[in-house]
Amino acid sequence: MINLVLFSLKRRFVNKTNKVLLILLVCLSVFGLFFDQIVEFFSSDDQTTLIRLENIDENQFLLNALHIEVDESSSLSISRVDNNFLIESESILSDIEKIELESLIYPYYQAQLDPSIQEVLINYRHPEIEYKTTTQENYQQKHDNLFMVITMIYFMMIGFAGMLAQEVVAEKTSNILEMIGTSVSLKTHYYSKIIIGWLSILGQFVFVGSVFVGVLLLRVLFDNGRGLLQLLAKYNFIDARYTTITSMIKQFLSNTSSITDLLISLVFLFIGILIIQLILVVVSTGVSSVEEAGALQNPFYIGLLFMYYGAMILNNSSSMTSGWGFFLSFLPVFSMIFMPSRIMIYPVSNFQILFALIINAFVLMFVIKHGEKIYINNVLNFSRRHIVKK
Repeated sequence: MINLVLFSLKRRFVNKTNKVLLILLVCLSVFGLFFDQIVEFFSSDDQTTLIRLENIDENQFLLNALHIEVDESSSLSISRVDNNFLIESESILSDIEKIELESLIYPYYQAQLDPSIQEVLINYRHPEIEYKTTTQENYQQKHDNLFMVITMIYFMMIGFAGMLAQEVVAEKTSNILEMIGTSVSLKTHYYSKIIIGWLSILGQFVFVGSVFVGVLLLRVLFDNGRGLLQLLAKYNFIDARYTTITSMIKQFLSNTSSITDLLISLVFLFIGILIIQLILVVVSTGVSSVEEAGALQNPFYIGLLFMYYGAMILNNSSSMTSGWGFFLSFLPVFSMIFMPSRIMIYPVSNFQILFALIINAFVLMFVIKHGEKIYINNVLNFSRRHIVKK
């Protein structure tokens, strides 16, 4: 079995496709971690927006303007009639251009008002609003992070789910299974596929993680990620308190509960992917062509798509604490996406996590033992049919 596993892993990871994938991952990691530098390289500091003003004091209007200049021949004009401002342009303005122009119009309009009115506006324009929660956690940030995690889990499911099944179909259609059966038992071959499935997932994690960590170290040596984190904080993708990559990593490592939640979520993910892989492997042994295998696997992919959108729709407090999201978090396969969602945002007791793990482990063992018999029978039946046809 060891030789069979090593041979399959070598064939899976040591090939030209993985070399191309390595180059692609390096490029994507560099693009993501040096995104601010790429934006700065392609952006032009000399790019200005030309406008034409009517009934507006140019000096006072452009008091805080950075990349806006007045040009009487410009097709973009701003005119004032009483307390109304009209912006005319030949083409539709982008949201960024609208924000830039409005950021000049509002201060200019307020500056033209009577000083007493200005004082009233300053004091009563907006009510004072104060937010206070029982915990200091940023739930909106957690929801944003969860969306990225669920999306990553979904694409991992799509990538790994049919991997072993396609390999079994290829071996079956090329009569390799019969040759393997003369050297090792089909039971050994079946369990080697299970081990290969686990090691393939772990190998891909290590492979992608190594590339990402390597590029991350380069960014740390460059400027410790200050420019990238400032850009992300500017658009509210991360908390503004994180100024360097090392400080963010230290903050994450100091939070032991987050690391524990992540590890538990990965356990649910691995079990769920392995269950799907085994079901697809067993189903694929009952077909005799790649076309039939594709037709059988398509419903699985559609089901995973519905699961992904279901996790998005049901990601709310009422559903995840006592509704459909709560019950689906205990159901095998569904739990690999719903249980991490609950763990990362909502309070989940240790008993519920342990109970869900026991259910998933029991179903996994059932699929392994019951799938062994179906796998061996399907392969043997295929071999006999093949002999009869000859």
